[in-house]
Amino acid sequence: DMEIKESQICSLSKIVESKDGKNRLLDMESYGFAKAAMEFLSPHQVLLFKVVSDHCNPQTITKELIDKVIKQSTSILLDCLEKLKELKRDEAVLSEQESEILENLIDKHKFSISQQKKLQDLFIYKKLKDKTDFSTLLCIEKSSKNRAFEMVFDELF
Repeated sequence: DMEIKESQICSLSKIVESKDGKNRLLDMESYGFAKAAMEFLSPHQVLLFKVVSDHCNPQTITKELIDKVIKQSTSILLDCLEKLKELKRDEAVLSEQESEILENLIDKHKFSISQQKKLQDLFIYKKLKDKTDFSTLLCIEKSSKNRAFEMVFDELF
């Protein structure tokens, strides 16, 4: 089984030459790519693969190193893409019960259309990532729709 680590990425407009002590990914391209992709897709539909090549030491980058890193990573990326192709596109991600919980939350709190879409995307993301139990969300008291939305979001994260 392959393992691809998930991590936050910080996109910067300048080259970083020293580590800040935090274990995170830094780059100069991800933000623009992700922003453009999310104009057309939901966040759970966007995957960004980054191959770390310089470890905050840009002086070590050579054509040979990049060639080696790409060759080492290609098979992992191709395996991942094959697994993604195997996913059934017509199969709903959320179960009937999870969809009912989502609908109950939307009806109870009268979320706006954009909040409904964000909440649906969040449900799908959390289901795929953590297999989250959404039933605890039904206990959230009725309040203003913005406050209720924040409470649901906070509960999931």
